[in-house]
Amino acid sequence: MGHAGMDDDFTTIERLVRDDYENREMAEQERNDFDEPDDLPPSDADPTSKDDLDNGNAAENEAEPSWDALSPEEQEAIMEDVEAADRHSTDTNGQAQRNKDQGLGRTGPRLDDAALHGLAGRIVKGIDPYTEADPAATLTNFLTAFGNCINAAPHAIVLHSNHPARLFIVQVGVSSKGRKGTGWSPIRHIFSTVDPGWAKDRIKTGLSSGEGVIYVVRDALYKQEPIKGHKGKVEGYQQVLKEEAVEDKRLMIIEEEFASVLNVMNRVGNTLSPVIRQGWDGGTLSTLVRNNPLAATNPHISIVGHITKDELLARLDDTSKANGFANRFLWVWVERSKLLPDAPPIPDHILEPLIDQLRKTIEFARKTNALTRDECASALWHEVYADLSAGQQGLLGAVLSRAEAQVLRLSVAYALLDLSVTIRRDHIQAALALWKYCEEGTVKLSRPLYSSDSAGRN
Repeated sequence: MGHAGMDDDFTTIERLVRDDYENREMAEQERNDFDEPDDLPPSDADPTSKDDLDNGNAAENEAEPSWDALSPEEQEAIMEDVEAADRHSTDTNGQAQRNKDQGLGRTGPRLDDAALHGLAGRIVKGIDPYTEADPAATLTNFLTAFGNCINAAPHAIVLHSNHPARLFIVQVGVSSKGRKGTGWSPIRHIFSTVDPGWAKDRIKTGLSSGEGVIYVVRDALYKQEPIKGHKGKVEGYQQVLKEEAVEDKRLMIIEEEFASVLNVMNRVGNTLSPVIRQGWDGGTLSTLVRNNPLAATNPHISIVGHITKDELLARLDDTSKANGFANRFLWVWVERSKLLPDAPPIPDHILEPLIDQLRKTIEFARKTNALTRDECASALWHEVYADLSAGQQGLLGAVLSRAEAQVLRLSVAYALLDLSVTIRRDHIQAALALWKYCEEGTVKLSRPLYSSDSAGRN
């Protein structure tokens, strides 16, 4: 069930991005004009005065057709040029060349355009000219935040298990210069505008123990205390409320030092790994202690972590690779996309239409329950399912062994962002494109460590 109005909004956003790009180009040209030396000798080869040139340009501009007068093909060609220029931050000062000179040539996988589907893609493209973050980081930050903000009500069903748009991601930078944190800033700003209560109260940092995670989404906590009668004799016991329940079970965890999480998990007796695994699966979280056990019924937890490649390879042990911890995460290769020494805030006229669309989409998603695939989507799912299930051998295969579930959850997110209760073929294609990016990055990150490892799937 799509909404035609969003196509009109998309056209508006395209125009705004185009106009903003053109305004920046004009401003840059004006600065270059002012910087020209006054003492340059006139050219004998070209006696035309600057005024004559300005008048000629004005006449030429007046003769150019308006945007609405262009054919759809001409409009599309112009937008492709503008978007390509924005994506690569090409400008009159040679920014792209400086990126290359400073070693910013891309070394990892490239994100297929199919992953930039729908509202998610429009938001990434709207943000990208103003950030040094990798578009893959912006995209996965947005999808994870969206999946948590809407809650766990909308979901796909596999047998008796629900799969909402609940994602765990870790963004892996080749170095500390990967701009992992930069990609979160505009996404948080957008969601702070759309749902300020969620952004203020349900985004947390600091993963140190399983008990700590449960406490933030806890059920009411009671303590058993004795009932004393005459002369202090214990006549029975009663449950006394010690902690009120947390009513909002959504929890978005941002862990910018994910290496510390891996260190903590290696400590004997730490419960963080099993709690995280259960949190991805859904259901009830609890601690197995005799006195004052903590529990959280049906929490909706999402995680965004940041780590460098060296930290990941040094600290993710074989147990976490093989026991189902690692394969509950999407491992996202991220690189600094460009150099922006004077990055301006994203203009309101770019963000406001996107925020308005997102607000409507969240309202729609919260009223949705089970999603199903249509006939074309089912046909594609049957085509790719065997390959997704086959995976790879060894510990690397164990890390990537939840491909089917990850793609399914991503397809739920993409469908909801299209205001659809039906998962269509293009939603699966978008999910597959993002999964392929994560898979290629994981393979590249792990070489040659897994070449001779072996482990079963869990």
